Amino acid sequence: MELVALSIPAGWQVVINHFYQVTPQQCIDANGVLAYPFYEDMLLLRNPSLRRTIDLGWLPEGNADGCYQLLLLAWQAEPIIAPSPKQSFTQRVGGHTLTYRLSPPIEENWQQPLVSFRAIDWQAVRDKIHQFLLPA
Repeated sequence: MELVALSIPAGWQVVINHFYQVTPQQCIDANGVLAYPFYEDMLLLRNPSLRRTIDLGWLPEGNADGCYQLLLLAWQAEPIIAPSPKQSFTQRVGGHTLTYRLSPPIEENWQQPLVSFRAIDWQAVRDKIHQFLLPA
């Protein structure tokens, strides 16, 4: 299986990528069960500067009658962090000084996606992903 070729601009991080150029019919096993890679967690892309996430999965997971669900998510507003004396820490390792910046966890707004798209065809999903990746 080949991964779907995506043109991912700078700034986007690939967290998960199991988005392959296959159809559900190609992945049905001898027992009629839809197998890998048609799971809920297929592709996850994040852009910290845009505060956006792209999520792709197959729903219902493992069901040959399902479809791709593609979501464009906004991150929640910046979390309120109590004043802390430590926003970073420094450590010496082997004669080098390393500084680590502490950052708040990412919290996507899963209840209200900016865009929700469903399709059975992986090419249509790829095209929509490319639309999501373009700067607004």
